[in-house]
Amino acid sequence: MKKAIGPSGKYSVIEIALCGHGLRAQEKVSARALLLSCRIPGRDLVFSDYKDAFRVNCYTRSAKKVREVKKKYKTWDLRGSLTLKVKRLRRCDWFDKWKRDYHIKPLGAKFVIVPFWERLKFKPGGPRIPVYLEPGSAFGSGYHETTRLIARLLESLAGKIGSFLDIGCGTGILSVVAAKLGAGKITGYDNDKPSIFVAQENFRRNQCENGRFFYAQLKRTKVSGYFDTVGANLLSKTLLEHRERIIARVRPGGHLLVSGIAIQNFPAFRRGFFGAPLRCLKILRGRRWIAVLYKRCQAVN
Repeated sequence: MKKAIGPSGKYSVIEIALCGHGLRAQEKVSARALLLSCRIPGRDLVFSDYKDAFRVNCYTRSAKKVREVKKKYKTWDLRGSLTLKVKRLRRCDWFDKWKRDYHIKPLGAKFVIVPFWERLKFKPGGPRIPVYLEPGSAFGSGYHETTRLIARLLESLAGKIGSFLDIGCGTGILSVVAAKLGAGKITGYDNDKPSIFVAQENFRRNQCENGRFFYAQLKRTKVSGYFDTVGANLLSKTLLEHRERIIARVRPGGHLLVSGIAIQNFPAFRRGFFGAPLRCLKILRGRRWIAVLYKRCQAVN
């Protein structure tokens, strides 16, 4: 009996891919729909469509998620045109995937992302502040548009961030940016346990202080009290579902930054998320995503 695939080691990652040749547009759409139906976020899908070769893949550490995709694939109508491939990546394989395409790149108006393995190529002293990152398998490389938009919003609050809560911290990139912009106390959490280690290490690499990172689920987090600024780079569905929990952590008079809102979902998000006790200060539109800066109204006596 073949042993079921699953993570081997703390940093193992499983690659799930749907591949095909000469596919019609509808078949490509269905490949994406299959993975989305297994509750894999759209932002985690990676597409390759060159000449007649199509591929969509994602990464997970969950053997349960792999079984869910396999089960769904067996009942899908397009098995004849789409091939499902599952591969366990060793830690070195995963990091090599990052390093091939991850290089020094500007972030916002004030920062520059410097992969930690390229730090010797970077000469400090220029107009931009370096953010040294080892992304690992955590979300938040600084290349994704949602991260870049929320970093720009943070820049607009330079010197006024105060205490910062990073919900879904991933690599900790936003926490590092907040610290560099003057945040005094930083708390971050994520529902992906290895990401916590990545965030802690990146915070240390950038010589930032007063940061605390831990594992937690948004719906069951024990974080309490107020923060001057809260950042949440999550999917719009998650933002809407947990609106009250997120807002509850923002100090009256403080700021809330949200991203992860696809442009096509923004009208529905706006209807569901806008309103008391929030006042919209700024909306940033990218090519595919939107980020919003709010101010929480002062408490009424």
